[in-house]
Amino acid sequence: MKISISNQVTNENPSRRNSFQESIEMKKLFKEIMKEKGEIDEAKFNWVNGETVELKGVSPISVHSFLEQAEALGKRVKYTSTTTIDIG
Repeated sequence: MKISISNQVTNENPSRRNSFQESIEMKKLFKEIMKEKGEIDEAKFNWVNGETVELKGVSPISVHSFLEQAEALGKRVKYTSTTTIDIG
């Protein structure tokens, strides 16, 4: 049996649809912050597509720093937390 619980919160910053150039800039900002936080060498980054990255071994504070920068730039940030419980 598996139980999945999902919560979602969206900030109130107005946003417009990301252009290709904005996606490139956000990806660059993400890499800069991860490097600044010392995460580049230790963590695993899997870019699924141009806008989605899967993270492994990245500290939550580093991700939070990036999200704060995105919000400061007026980007809409949606937080989704999923908890999966596997009972076997």
